[in-house]
Amino acid sequence: MKKLTMNLMQQHLDIDFHSADLISELSGKPVHIQDDLFAWNGMLIDRATAIVALLKVYNQIPISDSIKLNSSRKYLERFKHFEHLPMYVNVYDTMEVTIVGAETMARIWFNKVCKIIKGNVTEMPKDVIKQILVTLHS
Repeated sequence: MKKLTMNLMQQHLDIDFHSADLISELSGKPVHIQDDLFAWNGMLIDRATAIVALLKVYNQIPISDSIKLNSSRKYLERFKHFEHLPMYVNVYDTMEVTIVGAETMARIWFNKVCKIIKGNVTEMPKDVIKQILVTLHS
């Protein structure tokens, strides 16, 4: 019975993911799924990672390697059950982590997240950024 409930929940969330993904792709803005989960330009992302990446992309706030490493570890751990979704951002390969190191892989992962968030928009007005921050906090 527990497995059936989990499968039904997963199917329901998959529908929400796809709808949120479509709306986000069309608007270029994050769309709330549930709790602190958002879809943004084809990516599944949590609130904290979205805020840090948004501030990095549009305000050029420096982000330390330790924050990138911590964010990537939390993301990969939290969303490991969503690896089957195309919205999951993963650049980690066990072999590559061994060769180049976890910090380098975290930098690559964070760079990919920032590129996805930026999308095709080269410049975003400050009022739009402010509205996105409000959306992410609500």
